[in-house]
This record gives sequence, C-alpha cells and structure tokens, in this order.
Amino acid sequence: MNIIEQKRQNILKDSSTSTSQRELLDILENLLPTVDNLVFKEPLNGDLDFGIIAECGFNNVTSIVFESGNVTSIRNLPKQITRLDIANNLLTHLEDLPESLIDLNAAGNGLQNLDLSALPNLRTVNVANNQLVSIVLSPTIETLLCENNKLIELNLDGMDVLKTLNCNGNPLLSITNFQEDTIENFTMESNPALEIRKKMDGPEKQSRPNVEFKQAIRNYFELKNTYDENKRERKTRIYERERSKKTSKKQIRELLESTKMPCVYCDRPVNTVFTCKDRTYKAKCGDDKNPCNLNIEIYADYYKDIKQMLLFFRNTMQESREEIIKIKMDSLLNYYKTEEKAVKVFKKNIEEYNEMSDYFKSLEKDYNDLFFNEQTSEKIKSKSIKIFNLQEIMRKMIEDYKRTSVEVGAGSQKTISDIMLFYMQELLPEYKNLDQLKYPFKEIEVSGTENKPIKVLIQKSLDFNRIDYSLAYGNEEPRVIAYTV
Repeated sequence: MNIIEQKRQNILKDSSTSTSQRELLDILENLLPTVDNLVFKEPLNGDLDFGIIAECGFNNVTSIVFESGNVTSIRNLPKQITRLDIANNLLTHLEDLPESLIDLNAAGNGLQNLDLSALPNLRTVNVANNQLVSIVLSPTIETLLCENNKLIELNLDGMDVLKTLNCNGNPLLSITNFQEDTIENFTMESNPALEIRKKMDGPEKQSRPNVEFKQAIRNYFELKNTYDENKRERKTRIYERERSKKTSKKQIRELLESTKMPCVYCDRPVNTVFTCKDRTYKAKCGDDKNPCNLNIEIYADYYKDIKQMLLFFRNTMQESREEIIKIKMDSLLNYYKTEEKAVKVFKKNIEEYNEMSDYFKSLEKDYNDLFFNEQTSEKIKSKSIKIFNLQEIMRKMIEDYKRTSVEVGAGSQKTISDIMLFYMQELLPEYKNLDQLKYPFKEIEVSGTENKPIKVLIQKSLDFNRIDYSLAYGNEEPRVIAYTV
C-alpha cells in the first residue's frame, strides 16, 4: 500500500477527520451567492459533494481552488466551471468533469487512470507527480505537464494544438504520433527507455514494427515450443511402452516415424509443419491434400527490443543444441531408416544452428555497446547534484523544526506536513529518476528450492537512449504477412 492510499484510508476510517462536506457548508454560509471564484484557504479532509452549491443558489462559480490537503474525492462539480485546482490532495479518481473546464491542475495526487477525451474546451492540464499508468487526452489541450508518473504510452494522435509537453520521470514511456511540427516546448529528462514514434504524414512512409508483430512472433514460438514438447512426450511414451513389450528396435523406429500429432488448428492427426527460411517463420497444416486454414507467416528481419531478442536467440540456440544431440542419439540407435537420411537431418540442423550463432554474436555485440555512455553519465552527475541541493534544503527544514520544538516547546504540525510534502513531491521523484538512470535494467534472479528460494536483484546500466538501434538483418521491415490460428 502506498502513502497516498494509506492516508486515504486513515481519513475515511476516522469520521472526526473527514470534515470536508461540513467545512464546505460553513464556507458557503459566509459567501454571497454571486461569487464566481471559490477558494479554500485551509486544508480539507475527506469526500466532497458539490451538489450543495446549486442547492444554495451559487450559480456563478467558474473557478474552484483548493489548498493542499486531504480531499479524497470530489463529485457533482458545477457544470459551468472553467478552472479546477486541486493539487496536492488524496484523489485516486477524477471523473465526470464538466465540459466547460479549461484549466485543470490535479498535480500531486494518487491518480492512476485519467480520461479527458470528453472535455472539448480543455487547454491546460497539470497531472504531474501522480501514479498515472494511462491517460486519454482531449485534442484541444495546448499544455500538458505529466512528469513523474508511471505512463507507458502517450498517444498524441490528433493533438494538433499541443505546444508544451513535459513528460520527465516516466521510465517506461512510449510516445506515439509525436507532433514534431507543433510542439514547441518538449521536456523528456530522466526517461531512459523513452521511445518516440513520429506521426507519419504520407502513405509512402514505412510503418515501424508494432505490438502486433511482437505478439505474433511471441505466439508463434510459444505454439511451436508447446507442439514440440507434446511431440517429444508422446514419442517418449510410445518408446517406453514398446520397450516394455520387447518390441524390436526396427518396429519401434517405424512406429515413431509413423506417429502423427494433432494439427494445432484442426486437431486432425496430420501434424503441423513449422519452418523458417530466409528469416520468414511459417506454420501450416500437415495435410498437403486438404489443409485446414492454419496459416502463419511472419517476416522477422529484426526485433526492436534487443534484450528480448538476445534472450530469444539464446533459448532457441539451446533448444537447437538439444535437438542436434537428440538427432545424434537417434542415429546411434538406428531410429532413421537410412544413414543418408540421418546425415541429411543432422546437416540441416547444423546449418540452422551456425546461422543462428553468427547472428547471435552480432546481436550480443550490439547489446554490449549499450553499456556506459557519456550522455547518461552526465545526466547522473547533474541529477546527483540536484538531489544534494534538495537534501540540504530538507535538512534545514528539519533543523528549523527542531529549533522551534526547543524554543516553543512543541514543533508546528504544519512544518512536519511541509517537510513530508517536500520529500514526496521534490526529493522522492528525483531519487526514482536517479535510480532509473543508473539502473534502467532490473530483474530478480530466483534460485534455491521452492521452500527456501534465494532471490537476487540484478541491476545493470544500459544506454536505453540507443535501444532503438537498428538490428537490420536485411533490407525489409519485420511484418506479419499472414496470421490465421
């Protein structure tokens, strides 16, 4: 449970601290119904229902501004408001915003998902320092500040009037349809894995590999691995069963060669044929005369994610080595009808392995080139200096609090809140950014036994600014040619 959620639960559990609605009524009692700017100068705690505003005749309110506090939710906002400033509170959801809204500031909350697509007048949005994983934008937005979140994708399609974009501190962010011609102020510091896909204006421009290609190639090998594993298990069962019957080796060999696996698509005992030629992976039904609709054809010239590609080739080479060993053993046990066929199968697998090995070496070199670059080192140095300065500011704030405690007898509760707020909004995001700059690659390596697992954190410094380096194996882009499965 994060800090925001813990605070929310504490506020909502204790009715004595959830005072927002009562305080709202008290404020309205001291205002004229003609007021247009509603400002809360003191922190509020708990849920807020603004339906009371219309009931009390406050029909001219166009701006609502909150002090930093503990507001956990807001609903029934006036339909005519153009400005909402509720920064540094405890919101986790922000829904049903009025269409009249022009300026939104919800920075420093705990928002995780936000949909602004239904706000046709929205111009300025500040949602920095939240926990946003996804955000859907209105095409009318001119300024978007979304730094220090957890955004994975930011789609700027149709954002023709967007001029200012700050997306610092979103480590896994991918920006699609980037409007290079219209965005004037773009800040993207501390995004080690940032990927930017520019908007393509003409049909003649090639599209880049997308998630469909990645998913298709992943599904292909999952399908093939499952099929091969089932085939291996079936043949092992047949072999052990026939050996127990004292069947001759020749008869066992003939039985194994005649065994048909169910097609992965139609389930008929006709096998599935998986092939790879000229970097094109195919899967088809094994029935030559009356094949089913199974049709997979994927051209994999290169794979965008170099780490996944390296892992994939390493695993595939291991499987290939095991297959070569198996072929040798089958040959020794005379499972092949003729020695010529055994040599042919062995030669084919060796050629595939050597081709894969050459490409793996090239890929491994590219991967190693991603370590330790000067640009990242400079960013780490700059970030470390900034953190040191922020630590000094916080240290002075703590010293002031301690001095006040000694002189007056009790420290200010507001001072403690200010210190915590400074840590959460200023220092903590910088710590996270520095950690991401130093170690953009992290994984947990598990060993030991199931009852006593040993977990080791692996952290590596990779230059993810160059993760888009072309791994072109040929001149064509990778693509899914056919995919019926």
